[in-house]
Amino acid sequence: TAHNLYVQAGSFGSYQNAEKLAQNLASHGVVNISEAIVNGQTFYRVRLGPLQEIADADRVLSNVVNSGQKSAQIIVD
Repeated sequence: TAHNLYVQAGSFGSYQNAEKLAQNLASHGVVNISEAIVNGQTFYRVRLGPLQEIADADRVLSNVVNSGQKSAQIIVD
């Protein structure tokens, strides 16, 4: 099965914070904000992608980390 790679730049309880980060990262690629419910709490995940290749995900991750999002990570979804 094909998997999509994403770079998750952050996860927030506030949509406004997620939106602010998404705007800051727009120059790095397609940014999506997705809602996730964890233990009854709503979080807004800021992700770039989908990316097809590991090399692309690594490059985007590096750009996002260098922009200040030190806890960014690659997610397979």
